[in-house]
Amino acid sequence: MRYERAAYRPQVRAALFAVADDQRGAEARFACGTRVWRRTIVVYILDRAMLPSQSASQRVFFVGRFRDGYAVWQIVH
Repeated sequence: MRYERAAYRPQVRAALFAVADDQRGAEARFACGTRVWRRTIVVYILDRAMLPSQSASQRVFFVGRFRDGYAVWQIVH
C-alpha cells in the first residue's frame, strides 16, 4: 500500500501466490524465473478514487519475499 497515494483510496482486492494465479502467474514466472516465482505474491489493488475508469483504477503488483521482508519487485499494471 506504500506505493499507492492515499488520495486514490486504494483497496486490496486479492492477493494470490503466483503459482496459483491463473491470470498473472505465468507472467510472473517469465519475468523472474522459477525460483523467485514460487515465492511471489500477486497483489490486485483497486484505486477507488479513479472509478468508474476500469483501466485507471486497477493495479497489479508482484511482491517477493526477501531477507528483510516482503517488497514490491515489479508494478505490472
